[in-house]
Amino acid sequence: MGVIIKLISVAGVVSAVLLSLFCLGSGLYILSTWIEDNARITKKILEYLSMVVASIHILLLIFDGFPILNTLYSMVCIGIYSLLLNTFPIVNMLSFTFLGSILFAVGNHFVWFFYFVEKVDIYSYAEISSFMGVCVWFLPILYFISLDSSENTLPSYDSSGKSKRRQNIFQSLVSKLTGTNTNKNIENAL
Repeated sequence: MGVIIKLISVAGVVSAVLLSLFCLGSGLYILSTWIEDNARITKKILEYLSMVVASIHILLLIFDGFPILNTLYSMVCIGIYSLLLNTFPIVNMLSFTFLGSILFAVGNHFVWFFYFVEKVDIYSYAEISSFMGVCVWFLPILYFISLDSSENTLPSYDSSGKSKRRQNIFQSLVSKLTGTNTNKNIENAL
């Protein structure tokens, strides 16, 4: 009894997950293309968002009694992320700043994860996931999306000697996976 409906529900869940992943990938691709074309605006946006996230941390410290050491650690993380803006949009992936920002981002995740594990009875799942999304993961993800691959930092040329548009990490990945030139596809679409 109910075999067909269970198969339909499994197929529906699988379809929804695949569609969600496709939409997420498409959105990241479009966002990374926009970021590449608008590096100055992106730098300003990242500066403002860093200040907003830092302000949220301070407000949570003052009004909601969040721990001062965790908050200070998050502020240091935001400061490390902001150091990436000195050479933005070009980021050396072997630099101390880049590697440090990765380590601090992972550390920030665990600092707050262990805090919320102890307070799971006080905060709801929605509150914890919203905090982690906005105050812990938001900035590192935006910085990651805005990275250009190091081999495509300078203009490159194809075999005919014509200059090609730079590709960022997501464009390079899509090009390699699909075996197509995403720059030509974008130009044809426009």
